[in-house]
Amino acid sequence: MALVIIIDLIVVFYLCRVALTAGLEAALPFASFAIILVPIESSLSLGLFELTTQRLVIMLLIVLYLSGNRAGRRAQLPMPLKILMLIHICWCAISTANSVVPLMSIKKAISVVFEYYFLYFIYWKTISRTETVRKIFFAIVLAMIVCSVFGAFEASGATGPLTFFPKAAHHFSMLEEPDREIRLQSTFDHPILFGAALAMAITVALYLVTTVQKAWQTALLWFGIMLMFLNIYKTSSRGPWLDVILA
Repeated sequence: MALVIIIDLIVVFYLCRVALTAGLEAALPFASFAIILVPIESSLSLGLFELTTQRLVIMLLIVLYLSGNRAGRRAQLPMPLKILMLIHICWCAISTANSVVPLMSIKKAISVVFEYYFLYFIYWKTISRTETVRKIFFAIVLAMIVCSVFGAFEASGATGPLTFFPKAAHHFSMLEEPDREIRLQSTFDHPILFGAALAMAITVALYLVTTVQKAWQTALLWFGIMLMFLNIYKTSSRGPWLDVILA
């Protein structure tokens, strides 16, 4: 519990500090880093729902966006994927109306809209420079490199990072295979999810290698790419292996 509170305080302090001094757009890379890195186990029970660190970040972004000065912003193109998102929201509403467990379905539908689409909306409305997109990509890759460092220690027999957090139930608990060989999952819910994230991060890292200007960034990216390849191999997940080959 103490670790969760410390993480939340650090995230709140740094995110607010950057947003209030340099603007919300400048805070998006750190928000991306925190959302990727911190596990779902970092949560506080508030009765009706669990306040995870990811949800805390999204709530802060919404508050900072609503309280910020948006006057004079440039005109933007129509929101990409808007039609698909509206169709999905309608489908969630229909499935919730026909659910055998209405309360759980309502909570899940609200979670999808809040955690995915509100976050997408804020990023779309806030980003105004291509450089911000590159910084967000770099922050995501950096978070996956840190996760891969945890994974490398996990592969050597060390205690995984999730053991330091309170046990949390999630949708992938049913996929746990106690008799199978050790599979890395770092801070993710399941090795398959970790592998899928690594497949995307490796691809983005290979792109960033061609765009960064500083030598330390290039060295860090190549180190991270090799480390992520080690981790994706040790997840023993065939789907992510195929994903990274195709990517």
